[in-house]
Formats: sequence, structure tokens, C-alpha cells
Amino acid sequence: MEELGQLRELTPAEARKRLISLAREQGSAALEALRAALEDPVLAQAALEALGQVPDQGAWELLEQATRSGPAKLRKTARRSQHRLRSRGFRPDSPKATPEEAAPVVEQARATFFDMEGSQFLRLLRPAPLGMVHYADFVVGPEGLIACNYLLTNHADLEEILSQQDTDLGEDIIEVGLAYVARRAREAAAHNRAVGKAIPRDWSEAARLLEDAPEDPLPAEMAAGAAQESTVTLPEANHLFDHPSMARWLLDDERLMSYAEEGLHLLERQPVRTEEGLPNLGALQSHGQLTSRIITDLCDAPLIQRLTEQLVEQARLFHILDDRRRAGITMRCSVELAQRPGPDNAFLRSMVEGSTSLAISTLRERAAEESAGPWVQGGDAASPLWVPRPAALEADEEEEEPPRLWLPGQR
Repeated sequence: MEELGQLRELTPAEARKRLISLAREQGSAALEALRAALEDPVLAQAALEALGQVPDQGAWELLEQATRSGPAKLRKTARRSQHRLRSRGFRPDSPKATPEEAAPVVEQARATFFDMEGSQFLRLLRPAPLGMVHYADFVVGPEGLIACNYLLTNHADLEEILSQQDTDLGEDIIEVGLAYVARRAREAAAHNRAVGKAIPRDWSEAARLLEDAPEDPLPAEMAAGAAQESTVTLPEANHLFDHPSMARWLLDDERLMSYAEEGLHLLERQPVRTEEGLPNLGALQSHGQLTSRIITDLCDAPLIQRLTEQLVEQARLFHILDDRRRAGITMRCSVELAQRPGPDNAFLRSMVEGSTSLAISTLRERAAEESAGPWVQGGDAASPLWVPRPAALEADEEEEEPPRLWLPGQR
């Protein structure tokens, strides 16, 4: 094409100016020349900018193709040109969705529940050419995108990684879909940018796997639940905390130790039930006052904000699991916590009461260990031998094989 040959002889700035002028002057008639320029690596970016001057469906479709493939710089230019067309009033025709567009191909899109710090692990697997697979994981939390990893590998090599993750996470990781993973990861990355925090190195590669993700709006049923004005009751909040995933929402034992000592003293002096098995109203009142004090002392504004936002995400996870009752309770807890975060809040009371009960149990276990003493009896009745009590293993600590007895001549 003669026009294309002339453009190649110009400097990049002159070629850009010429293509934009051509698009403005000829409109749809310039599409053939712009399509040819798109195939030339030197002229491609200028052609994409020029297409933003042609309010035509053909120009839009060329830009749409460019947003899905090619270098990131050109994809960004194509999206900018689309935005320019929309801002000038152009409205593209709704494309006929192909099966691939309607349902992006995903092998896995999973997420965990939250840990004690409010962090969450996301995992995404998408097929790649030649039987390979794209793997990405993200760790997101209140501070944004904490970590991100990307791999292009084969299924055999990936199997060991997935097997170890699934062993570590167990039932804590669930299938959530591409839309959920994309929304959570993008929101976390946006938070990093907003506060000036560095984004993990693998983000640019991993983010490409999210480009065709659909929107993830709040389900209408959950939105309706949030609009309910009924107050969350303590039994409802307790039902929420009956779910295993809520155990990590409890407050840390060490922060509660001084309160737990006071609670244990109250229990020893005034049990919550009388000898006849009836509720001891005086004891219940004392424990209620202790709970209120803990909420006032420890549930500060940052914690309330984190819990309020986290409850919405927890409700989404319950909704995905089809646990509609807990999803509804959780949404109402979020709304109520934002509006009334004081000692009378049922969610906070349930959380603090469960935390205090666990801390009191820890105190009792420590007291039992101390009363048992550091020695245990070994040997037999005829030859008693007192030896040091073996240290208790941590939850994630495996018992080591005892060393072999050393014999003369061994090394």
C-alpha cells in the first residue's frame, strides 16, 4: 500500500501525526490503512491512537482485538483509545458472546478463609498452550497485596506444589471462581498503589490471567440482607462463630491474659450455675461486665474497620458455600458493626466471650502443668526412677527420632 510505504519513511512522531490526521479527515474510510498500519510494529501504537478518532464499529473491533493480545504497552494504548471514543459519545454494538467469552476457561480459582491477621490466600490455574498451565497465587490482607507468585509450568511439576498446599490448607480452601479471585487481587493491588506501597514483582504477569474476568457484584440476596434493619441477636452471632473458619477471628490469648485471670477468679468464686443447675444471675452479670470492658479496651477503631470489611467478604464465602443463613447473619453483623460498634454489639460480644473462654482454658492447662511438677516417675515399682517431664510438642512440631545409643568404635 502506497500510503503505508510513505508512513514508513517518516519519523515516529510524523507518522503518528499523519495517521491521526488521516483518521480525522477520512473517518471510516481510513480503516483499511489503519488496519495495515497495525500489522507494522513501528506504526502499531500510532495506528491504535488514530483509531480513537474514528467513531465506527469497525474501529472499535480493531481496538477490542488489540486489548486482548500483544505487548502490554499496546493493550494499554488500545484501552485508552476506547475510552476516548466512549467519552465522545460513541456506543459500540454489544458483541455476540462466544463460548470462550461467556465463560473464561479456568482450571482452578480458589480462596481460603481469613487468618488471625485478616489475610487471605488466593490461587488461580488457567490452561496454557502445548499442555502447559498458568499458575498464580496472591496473598491479600488489610495492608493490600502482600505477596504474588506466577509460574508457567506443566501439570506434573505443579502437582507437588498443589499437593503440599492442599495438605497444609485442608478444607480451609474452597472454589470461588475467577471473578472473586480477580476482584480481591485487583483491590489489593489498587490499595498498594494508593498508599505508595511496592507491588510484588510477579504481579504484572499474574494480572494478565485476570484480564477477561467477569465483574463480581454483591449478590442481590446479600444486598437485601444488608438492608434488613433487624438487630443481630447473640444466638445468631454464636451460630456464626460455630463455623470452624471463625476460630481465627478470636482475639489472641496473650492480649487477654490479664482479663482471663480475672474471669477465672470469678468462676472459682462464683460459678455461672448454682448447685441446682440454674443460671447464677450475679455471676452472669459479672462476666457480662468483663466482656464489655474487654470490648472497650481492645476493640479499637482500626480493628472495627477491619472486621467490618472482612465480614462482607466472609459473607460472600458463606454465600458461595450455599450457607445462606450464615451469609445473611454475617452481612447484618457487618452493617451493625459499622453503625453500633460498642459493648452491646452482639458480634463483638460473641467474639470476646469465645476468646475469653479459650484464654481461661489455656490458663487452666498451664496451672495443671505447673501443679504436676517438672518430674515424672519412670522405671518400675521395684526400681522407681524420677526423670524430667518431656516438653509438650507444639501443634505443628513433629516428634524427632531419638538418637541412637553411642557404642565404642562408632563415629
